[in-house]
Amino acid sequence: MLQYILVVAVFHSHMSRAETTGTSCNETHPCPLIGSQPLQHCPELVSEGGHLNVVLRVQTGFYDFDWLRLVRRTYNNLTCSHTWRVKPGDTVNVTLINDLETGTHISETEDIQNTTNLHTHGLHISPLEPQDNAFVSVKPGESYQYSFKIIDDHAPGSYWYHPHHHESTTLQLLSGMAGMLIVEDDPNKMESALNAVSCPENCEHDISLVVSPMLLMASVIAQQRVVDDYLRLPFELENWLAGSLSEFAVNGQLKPVITLEKDQMTRFRFLHVGFVSPLELRVVDDDGQIAPCDIREIARDGVYFDRVKEPRLGQSVLHPGNRLDWLIKCTSTGTFKIFSEAKEEGFLSFGGLLRRTLVLATIDVTETRNVSSMDFPKTLPSLPSYLDDLRDVVPDQYISIEIGGDITLNREKWTTHTNYRFKVEVDSVVEVQMLSSYYTFSHPMHFHINHMQVIGYQPYTGPVSYYKFGSDPSHIWEMRDQDGKLCHYQHKDYVEGAASKAFNVTDPLKFVGHYDRWVNGGIDSLAYDQAGEWVDTFFSPSLSNITLRMKADRFTGPLLIHCHLPLDSDGGMMMVIEVVEKGADLGGANILSAGAAPGSCHRCEWNRYVDYPEDCISQHSGRSSEDVILDLLVMMMMITDIANNGTVVQRQPFDIMPRRFYNKNL
Repeated sequence: MLQYILVVAVFHSHMSRAETTGTSCNETHPCPLIGSQPLQHCPELVSEGGHLNVVLRVQTGFYDFDWLRLVRRTYNNLTCSHTWRVKPGDTVNVTLINDLETGTHISETEDIQNTTNLHTHGLHISPLEPQDNAFVSVKPGESYQYSFKIIDDHAPGSYWYHPHHHESTTLQLLSGMAGMLIVEDDPNKMESALNAVSCPENCEHDISLVVSPMLLMASVIAQQRVVDDYLRLPFELENWLAGSLSEFAVNGQLKPVITLEKDQMTRFRFLHVGFVSPLELRVVDDDGQIAPCDIREIARDGVYFDRVKEPRLGQSVLHPGNRLDWLIKCTSTGTFKIFSEAKEEGFLSFGGLLRRTLVLATIDVTETRNVSSMDFPKTLPSLPSYLDDLRDVVPDQYISIEIGGDITLNREKWTTHTNYRFKVEVDSVVEVQMLSSYYTFSHPMHFHINHMQVIGYQPYTGPVSYYKFGSDPSHIWEMRDQDGKLCHYQHKDYVEGAASKAFNVTDPLKFVGHYDRWVNGGIDSLAYDQAGEWVDTFFSPSLSNITLRMKADRFTGPLLIHCHLPLDSDGGMMMVIEVVEKGADLGGANILSAGAAPGSCHRCEWNRYVDYPEDCISQHSGRSSEDVILDLLVMMMMITDIANNGTVVQRQPFDIMPRRFYNKNL
């Protein structure tokens, strides 16, 4: 009955809008959407007296785009969810109320899609209830009270909130359920030029731009059909939209118009809610040429850079989940476009990730009224101690994370939130070796609670994972070395011979070489995160090896790590490590999967997580003593290398082990 009522309501609303606007476009006679309305600023909720109290109601609502009305799951029936503005030291209380439908007409699958929770993406707060616990489940008709304190020394910046319930995140993000969360700067701790374009004192020049996948209609409709969603459009209209509308919405609008004055510096806070595709941003004129607008990047993922800088290679890249803060100043009047352009030259760095070329918004630059010319700031605010530079710090602990076949991490899909793959001590410096063995697809990886500092790329010499599609189970995969030889170490669901045809792919090593591209810094390095940057969502391209470090600062509990492509995380591409008290037992973590360590292939390869087999030692007895001593030193020591760009890169033995030693087949 509910589905019938909603469809009838949508039909009549289309007809009434068509009659009002004088257009013949409606759901039975669709036509291209135009959009291009003045930018709507998302409504704000601002803390007062050290508190922010929020009622976040999840409910069915309507989104209107020209003649088209969409029925979606929303926050508070808003096309653009509230922006929360808080200060360090504030207490935030969020009452999450789930008013989505339940009852006999709702299937079990639909009930899962209507179950929700809340994640404050990027905030440095506790992962325990009632704070940022991603494993809370709020079913239709239920509510949950979140309460958390923004620590006194929290980094000011651009963060966000969104649902995170396992298996329903995809559809809810595609519905537009996401909002900006800004931890405001202290005006006394930043340069006057930056204060002039920043809240809390100059919010009129501080613009949030929430880039949402809600109009990627082929993806939305496909997901609705997979889960048999009841919030559907007529089948014929769905087919038309799937082939005709593939755009990102900005603040819940299609290609909105942002009005700026000439020479007025403005702060743009981009939030890429994402789905699959990255944003590769620049500002162009109607001919696709660079617009007369000066742009500077000042922060990523809520953390200020160490300097104001121009977009590297002329474009600013945001992967799904990222935020990026621009300062923009246009020196001529005119109409320009914020354009995401997927250049062919950057293909290898994105490692097979689906990319799009499209217009996000229009910038209408008018004559100056009362603007005094202002230069870009020369300095940016300093960072709190929990974001101290770790590049020259010797880590306390090491962990490795391997992206593998069938959207797995460390050879397994996520099972429960207590299946800890590693344990680390609170306040320790942890080095993370991020390996991606899958040969043809890349992933933006998100760490909850703690930001990661990018240390550097390393050569990838590890195994390669291959799919065999269309089998039963749906994805059978296997591990091979880079010469095509089957690995000894596979995964817990491996069936010998079942994926033998998976290896017959064209150019399986085409993306190898990220280290060289990263060091050289040319156009084919566009997708890469840069050394020294702090991120909570970093890009892991296929067949890559990246070194990162974090400080497990002050908070204990489960630290969730997952791909921020929601289809992948809903499908099980998540893992949990536990941050424990100082001196606590670090045993009991499930580091190995069916005896396989992350990055392992053959038995006679060195790996920090398993004992080196005694019978492998004899295989090297015929080599010179000098070679044996050299290899043993490499195994035992951490070698510091100065890359071509001057960045100190800490390499681990596994990264640089001579191939003749760690691969018995060479």
